Amino acid sequence: MQKIRFIYLLLISFFMVILVSCEYDKFEYEPEPPDGGNDTTDTIPISYSLEIQTIWTAKCMGAFCHNTGAVAPDLTADKSYDALMNGGYINTSSPSESKVYKKIAPGGSMTSFTSSSEEKLILEWIEDGAKNN
Repeated sequence: MQKIRFIYLLLISFFMVILVSCEYDKFEYEPEPPDGGNDTTDTIPISYSLEIQTIWTAKCMGAFCHNTGAVAPDLTADKSYDALMNGGYINTSSPSESKVYKKIAPGGSMTSFTSSSEEKLILEWIEDGAKNN
């Protein structure tokens, strides 16, 4: 009987030593941001000269409409930004109400000249403050 008690005591001690000596990595849960993980704070700003002006050059000047200044706004590379900003075509406080966006958005008179991705890029540029960069 004593031998059985000794074996039980030895087994219990063995398991206690194993349990105490176990190591584990503590897992800390990091909640996902409310926007689904799309952190836009580190995104590269849209470049007017490299992205927006490229659209004007390819889509608006190719038909000889906005490349001479005869049809407002003048969208030539050296004048387009000033023409849009000073001509009242950009509304940074209400981007979707901007004249230039309303022209290219679905239902606008220039919808057929831009793709939906270009339309979204222009809107995003206006939402970001329509910077001349």
